[in-house]
Amino acid sequence: MLGSVAVPVKMPPKPSPTTPRGGAIEWTSEQVQAHQRGCDATTPSGVIEHFVDLWRQIVTSSGAHAGCPLAALASDPYADEPQLAAAVKRGFEAWTALLTDQLASTGMNGSDALAIATTTVAAMEGALILCRARGNVAPLDAIATQLDKLVTTRT
Repeated sequence: MLGSVAVPVKMPPKPSPTTPRGGAIEWTSEQVQAHQRGCDATTPSGVIEHFVDLWRQIVTSSGAHAGCPLAALASDPYADEPQLAAAVKRGFEAWTALLTDQLASTGMNGSDALAIATTTVAAMEGALILCRARGNVAPLDAIATQLDKLVTTRT
């Protein structure tokens, strides 16, 4: 299992309740990217661990009540709000692109890096839902272990 990286999560104040949902989504996406850009890992496992640890800290500090607002809105029917749908899509694409670049910078080939980045974001979102339902971080620990096994087969 990947170990927990004790990097404090420092985020600026959340948008006010009057901020449009699209602005809150962009804020969240930017904060996740800022955290991940601070990753100095030189291995694929380290890159994934850094990403998972951000969410582990969020789940732990919220008593397993916090999740990902992008996922919440992605699963909410918002067909009448194309700007919101676009903001959610941009957020997920930005996370995937950043993880892909970081994985590739460790020596992983491009197609594997993209596939693992996509798998990481998808697994993370599912794990966050399970964390809220179960009230603990065990689902994050499970995906961290499995993602570590996956990346070690690609290096």
